[in-house]
Amino acid sequence: MDKKKKYGKLTESQLRTLYAHYFQFIQTAEDSLNSDEVDEAIIASLLSQSGSWGELYTLSYLDVTTLFMVLVGIHEDLHQAAIAEDPQEKILSYLENKWEPDTWKPKGLAKEHEPLAITLFFAMRGNLDALRMFGVTLDRLVARVVEGNDVALFEAVMVDRAAVQAEPIAQRICRAQLVNDCSFFDQLAKSITRTKPRRPNVELDDARFVAALLDDSGGLRELTEKDLQALFLDDLELYPDNRKDPAEALKKLIAKVKHVRGK
Repeated sequence: MDKKKKYGKLTESQLRTLYAHYFQFIQTAEDSLNSDEVDEAIIASLLSQSGSWGELYTLSYLDVTTLFMVLVGIHEDLHQAAIAEDPQEKILSYLENKWEPDTWKPKGLAKEHEPLAITLFFAMRGNLDALRMFGVTLDRLVARVVEGNDVALFEAVMVDRAAVQAEPIAQRICRAQLVNDCSFFDQLAKSITRTKPRRPNVELDDARFVAALLDDSGGLRELTEKDLQALFLDDLELYPDNRKDPAEALKKLIAKVKHVRGK
């Protein structure tokens, strides 16, 4: 295995493996949630016992993920990874040898804990969806609402309508109600129906995700344009090659991800 940390905290092979597991997780979760496995009984139990997961967007994505891992019993493996000499390699070893794509489903939990596990999972998925669409997690969008950023609010609601129950968004809605801000409610309605802002190009989801991953690992800003083109266009083949100038389009995407995450 290549031990050189070419991409910040990740080696080239580690980045490839992590991306492969991410892709598998997304596909499995979407297949499961589009099936009949989350039935009416579970939904009723979830909402009555745990409430809306939208409130969880006031917590950091890391906190939500940690709570989920503790609840489903995989936190010890990840703790061992955190204190290892190479945490990234240890986590990838766990993914290779112990992780199953359906680990998100509650197993062996007391009945009263199952709704909480599913609620946490939905919040994790909402954060991940925002990362794929905008290159930044949903909890960070919600945090920007506190600063008066309505654009972030509309993007958050577009990603997951449940975000309206996050306290900063709920307070902004209440304020608009008090002053009869019809313009705000018109835009909010468009966000809920996903007419404006429109959902960013789904073809670029994986490219935005990997760009965010590289930024988190400390490698994005260190790579040259040539390095990025080799990785995204040739190696991982993340950017559609049917565009007029893929290299220039990739450059703009990377710049946009850096801008959004740097706010």
